[in-house]
Amino acid sequence: MIQISIKNYRCFVAPAVVEFDSGNFTAFVGVNNAGKSAFIRFLVEFRQLFEFLKQANLLEAMLVPGGARNLAVHHVFDPEEAFSNLNDGAIEIKMSFSGEHLSSATDVVSQALIVINRNPTVTCSMKIDTRDLGRVDFSRGLSWRTPTTLLVGSHLIDFEHLMNLAEKLHNTLYIGPFRNIINVGANVGYFDIQIGDAFVSQFRDLKTGASKKNSAGMQRLIEDVRRIFEFESLAIEPSSDNKSLHITINGKPFKQHELGSGLSQFIVVLANAAIRRPSLILIDEPELNLHPRLQLDFLTALGSYATDGVWFSTHSLGLARSAAERVYSIQRVSDGNSLVTLLEGTPRGAEFLGELSFSTQRELGADQILLVEGPTEVKVIQQLLRRIRKDHLVVLMSMHGHLPDAVELDEILRITPRVAALIDSEKDSAQAELEPKRRFFAEMFEAKSLRVHVLERRATENYFTDNAVKQVFGESFRALGPYEKLKDATPHWGKNQNWLLALPSAEAIDQTDLGQFLSAL
Repeated sequence: MIQISIKNYRCFVAPAVVEFDSGNFTAFVGVNNAGKSAFIRFLVEFRQLFEFLKQANLLEAMLVPGGARNLAVHHVFDPEEAFSNLNDGAIEIKMSFSGEHLSSATDVVSQALIVINRNPTVTCSMKIDTRDLGRVDFSRGLSWRTPTTLLVGSHLIDFEHLMNLAEKLHNTLYIGPFRNIINVGANVGYFDIQIGDAFVSQFRDLKTGASKKNSAGMQRLIEDVRRIFEFESLAIEPSSDNKSLHITINGKPFKQHELGSGLSQFIVVLANAAIRRPSLILIDEPELNLHPRLQLDFLTALGSYATDGVWFSTHSLGLARSAAERVYSIQRVSDGNSLVTLLEGTPRGAEFLGELSFSTQRELGADQILLVEGPTEVKVIQQLLRRIRKDHLVVLMSMHGHLPDAVELDEILRITPRVAALIDSEKDSAQAELEPKRRFFAEMFEAKSLRVHVLERRATENYFTDNAVKQVFGESFRALGPYEKLKDATPHWGKNQNWLLALPSAEAIDQTDLGQFLSAL
């Protein structure tokens, strides 16, 4: 497990702690001015810090007694803006590693404590298990035996996990709340993204330039937008003066300003993500300019361009619960002071449908609800439904591992009579019996003449093909057997990465019980 703690940064006077899991979607939810965007902004403003931590010579300069480095704080007029205005203290960042992250024959750094003074300069100290690295005799000399392993006297110390995390936190793409390319003139950038004339010119170079890889990336972008908006055909071309985009939909030409900000947002953000190929995408309020039925599409399309997941701040609790494996609530305690807490518990079904804006989606054609086990299944099934053009007809609702009882199901049925459910079997073999709670859940649906399907195989990850697994994760990975647990495969991917395998496996899934169930919805 990896934990990141930030103290005395902006509104986080007390330590704000979040977990980092590669591949996860992480949401920060809160009211205006509570600080829901602050954790995301921290990674952007202190990007240089992570550059220091991922390079041996720069890290070493912060470790030696009395060592400190000057630090630039990005995107602020005055570095003081980044510090709490309720005290004069320094910012403290802790990066803690436990579990499998400590498996090594050498001494492995279990915690890094970074102190950012108000000058601003930065120092760093480390712990190995409970031992403070500062107690090691630095006077006996330092030498890097490998790019991530430091010999301090007679101690060989492994910094690999810290450096890997720093690399991921450095290689981020931040997307601010303004992301429209219409009428912004010659602006060259808005935080990390290109906008205006500069974006249009870059789009032309990538789409029609000499690089086949870039051209293929732009074609993938166009295909993603076409599929999400359910166009029969889509072409996107820069104008001759590089001032705007000309867009042809289903054979009919449109000027960029005729199509509104939602479509423009898809194009500019996905194109920037395709160009940058970041480890982590950071986005403020992904729901802006988008109808609720497109918001999850937008996030998953965006996440497909990042190797280590998406962090997003949002006002929409329904979007957060649907898309994110982990949701944090940002609560304002007083002026300039906010707390971060993990949002625990599952709302009752009727409450969750309100969060999902189901009534709004129903007005535009969504006529049924499909209950699935958790956010990882939401993203998998969304990809499969999108392929058969049913994603905007079905509202996916995560049960977060909690199978509703009869009372909760009746509450949902009062909102809409068209409710279906899809759950894993969790069976170890074809002959194994369903565990009682899953059998009871299926029988409850059948008794109400509602469509329910228990997967014939163990779980959704048991339906992905070997070709898809190797294509996405590499030749050392393989597909699972029908009843094999994901954690038993070596190596194995994370369940939160299942959705990346859905479309590459889709044709094969069509022939299975899972594909047939989705087709019949």
